[in-house]
Amino acid sequence: MFYYIAIISWAFLIYWGSSVQASDLPSAPSYTSFVVHLFEYFILGGLLTKLVQRIKSCVLSYKKTLMVVILIGMIYAFSDEIHQIFVSGRHFALIDLLTDAIGLILGSFIFMKLKNFNIVKYS
Repeated sequence: MFYYIAIISWAFLIYWGSSVQASDLPSAPSYTSFVVHLFEYFILGGLLTKLVQRIKSCVLSYKKTLMVVILIGMIYAFSDEIHQIFVSGRHFALIDLLTDAIGLILGSFIFMKLKNFNIVKYS
């Protein structure tokens, strides 16, 4: 239950951040967006990994766990980019989707490597 709440809360924070109009954002170096997206989706990837591995009927290999996390995470990332089309001064950006994917992969990979998730290595 904890991971469901954590994921929903984190997804809400991402959504809330994406709802800020461009004119209300502080001026920052150009790489700031990259860092923010990477961090947001790194955490989301880790949380999703933890949830997937906590589902008792779901014992997946590293590769399958990563695929599930990327699928779920990228659906959310795509919906977030669509949402930004409707926010003043914001837009859909493919580079943001790429950065989100990198964050998901890194977060999932590191969470899998740091903890023993009872993952079957070759199935």
